[in-house]
Amino acid sequence: MNTPQFDASALASMPNPGELLRATREQHGLSLAGVSLQLNLPERTLAQIEAGDFSHLPGHTFARGYVRAYAKLLDLDQTQVVELFDRYTGTDAKGSQVQSLGHIEEPTRLSSIGLRLVSLVLLFLLATLGFFLWQENNLTLQVSQITNSLRHVEVEAADGSVQVHSLEDTPEPPTQATALSVGTAHSIPLPLNTGHTIPAPVREPESKPQTAKPELVQHTPATPLSQLQPVQQPTEPKPEQPHSLAPTPPQADTGAVAQPPAASSERPLVLHFSADCWSRVVDADGRVLLNGLMKAGVTQALQGKEPFSVQLGFARGVQVIYRGTEVDLAPHTRGSVARFKLGQ
Repeated sequence: MNTPQFDASALASMPNPGELLRATREQHGLSLAGVSLQLNLPERTLAQIEAGDFSHLPGHTFARGYVRAYAKLLDLDQTQVVELFDRYTGTDAKGSQVQSLGHIEEPTRLSSIGLRLVSLVLLFLLATLGFFLWQENNLTLQVSQITNSLRHVEVEAADGSVQVHSLEDTPEPPTQATALSVGTAHSIPLPLNTGHTIPAPVREPESKPQTAKPELVQHTPATPLSQLQPVQQPTEPKPEQPHSLAPTPPQADTGAVAQPPAASSERPLVLHFSADCWSRVVDADGRVLLNGLMKAGVTQALQGKEPFSVQLGFARGVQVIYRGTEVDLAPHTRGSVARFKLGQ
């Protein structure tokens, strides 16, 4: 590259240093875009320097540095070009040390794509954490609601008032054997013990019917029969006593076996509990047939004057059978409590 030579008179005739820079650039055959790429300066800034419009540049110090770098690129005398700039702008460069800028490095910028990726990852993590926290809170709330509903049961009394019972404080219900024995005590007749029967032979056939006849055969020829004749039946002949004693055990046996089925068939209401459930059953006379916490596996057979008023604290754990037919509890259930009447 041949460096153009300008004498002092030529420089003096160019009041604008930008014209010198533009003429030199054109002599070298350089374009404004090429100079902008080498100096890393915008084309607009170079155009303002060549036009002498230094007022739009960021201060005279930066403008002087741009002019010095431009002159160095074009192999011009940097000192003469800067002096021409000072005379043109009316500034004094003696008080300031201007260093040649050379190639201005472009500041490094963080990739916008990387920032977006990091932001998306953070948003995803926050959303996932929020979802798990929300799901855990919902699960805890559901468990607490179920626990509270099982601990307290609303019961409607006969006068229409609503009472809240706690399952933890309710007394334990009677066992199945006790309930059945109480319910059937008035319906099972007790065998009569007359003077013509012997207690020992009559009780044995109820538990061991197969050994009843051998015991009678062994006691028939025994001597106590002759001792009982003058005490119980002194006027009857001896041959009739074995005949009256022989039929006595079969009559006691048939009476004891036939009565329980008739008594059990009279209970119209049967409750089968597959889970712990607070229950209350009242008949038409206001008599409480069942009241308390029933354990899982218990069966209650009840009888009384109809209609029956039934209240169940946990309806899903109870199977209700009325006169041999299972009762659908869904229409009578609100939450876990069921209230209904049977036999209306």
